[in-house]
Amino acid sequence: MSYYMRLVEHFFALAVRSPFIRNEASARWYKDTTHWIEKQSLQDKILLHRTYSRDKIAVTPADFDRIKTLAAQFAKDMQLA
Repeated sequence: MSYYMRLVEHFFALAVRSPFIRNEASARWYKDTTHWIEKQSLQDKILLHRTYSRDKIAVTPADFDRIKTLAAQFAKDMQLA
């Protein structure tokens, strides 16, 4: 697993769960992450919401591979990697 995966997963969970954002840095990442998610395909949006919602719906190995691909793309787009 790449070094940025936990950070990306944190941003995805933050965006999907929509908590009350109290600090400026988190609010910026929330905005950027939700904007990035909105640009993804419907299938990927559903997968991200299913994976990172508080319900924690189980994913298949193929889903996990897709999540890793999305995380890598997000990290690249956000200049984390």
